This record gives sequence, structure tokens and C-alpha cells, in this order.
Amino acid sequence: MSSRNPKDLSDEMYYKWSEWDKVMKANNIDYILTCTLRTLDQQKELYAQGRSKPGKIVTWTLNSKHLTGEAFDFCIMNNGKCDWAMDKKEDWETAVEIGKSLGLSQVVDSKGRIKEFAHLQC
Repeated sequence: MSSRNPKDLSDEMYYKWSEWDKVMKANNIDYILTCTLRTLDQQKELYAQGRSKPGKIVTWTLNSKHLTGEAFDFCIMNNGKCDWAMDKKEDWETAVEIGKSLGLSQVVDSKGRIKEFAHLQC
């Protein structure tokens, strides 16, 4: 199982996450980390999902920034549950804007479309 511990992030990413966390708390946005660091074997398993294994595609690369601790995934909480339906759209958008203000980015495709909204990376 991949890590959810922010201490497993690279030094630079840990600093950016801690600043992001402070601003999230200042904005009263409740969230959980869903992934910080994962192994190459874990990445290969995720990559196989929706391709050679059943399920929805959840990653687009074998060279994820999660392998080096330079990315984290998160979920906004809504009444104690993960808000994967993005009912709290404003909180999701604010979380991303906070990340961008710290120099973090999302994964986008060649046309600039966001591939994974709940992911921020160096």
C-alpha cells in the first residue's frame, strides 16, 4: 500500500505540502492525503488497472512523481467522507489554487486538460 504520510515526501515537497496545509487550515478546508510516496511495483499495479487488469484507469504513467515523493494526492472531506463527487467544488478549486500559488502543478494532457484533479506535484 502506498504511503499517505507527508514525512515520506521529498524535502522540497514536504515544505510545500506543509505550507499548503497551513493555508488549507486557515481556509477551514478539511481534507485527507490519499497518497504521498509509492514504490515502482505499486505504480506498475496502478498502471495495469484499466489496461491489463479490470477497473478504471487511475494513472497515466509509470514514471509518477509519487515514486520520488514529489507529489501528493488529496481528497476534500464533506461531512466526514471523501467528496469524490466534488460537491464542495469551491473547496476543491481553492485547494488547487493554493497549490499553484506555492509553485505546484496538476498533471495535464497535451491540450491542457487536467488529468487528475486531486494531484499536486513539484
